[in-house]
Amino acid sequence: RVRGEWTMRACGSLLLYVGLSALISCCLSDEESNAGRTRTLMLVEDLSIPTTHSSLIQTLQKRGHHVSILRADDAKLEVASKSGENLYDNMIIFAPRAEEFGNSLDVSDIMAFVDKGGNLLLASSPDASDYTREMTAECGLEMDEETAYVQDHFQHDAADDGSHTLIIADDIAAPEVMLGTAQIGPVLFRGTGFGISD
Repeated sequence: RVRGEWTMRACGSLLLYVGLSALISCCLSDEESNAGRTRTLMLVEDLSIPTTHSSLIQTLQKRGHHVSILRADDAKLEVASKSGENLYDNMIIFAPRAEEFGNSLDVSDIMAFVDKGGNLLLASSPDASDYTREMTAECGLEMDEETAYVQDHFQHDAADDGSHTLIIADDIAAPEVMLGTAQIGPVLFRGTGFGISD
């Protein structure tokens, strides 16, 4: 389906996709915790993520992050101490289809983590759960309808299956603060659209 407003808003998603490492360096704190290292929690849907995202994890570790990786449904999951202090400086959630999180962690707990100074990087997908959609809404973003993909009838890749959802972007307005001064080459993107909530 064609929705121009979502196609135009794909730029934010493209930047997230292109500059994940740079975005992390900008968004995730490198400030040391009381223990002397930056504490970063990575929540995943399955334990293959540490293998598929090993470069990201290694980059964080080289920058002094102590990365804890847990399944999103881990029964021992905690993000705050009993006194209410954040147990981590940063949280990366690579679990867009998770219907619930372990230890009854809900969206308000994650927003409380952010409100107390924690940094959050949330990955999403067109088949994101209601839980993930609620989190994005709490962050001021509106996701397109479930299973909807951004379409571009002019800039789709030759390998596209005819749906015009494998978009090639070669003119990216990349903020220097996020991606540095390096030229960004063509980027392939397939994903959902986001809009800013009213």
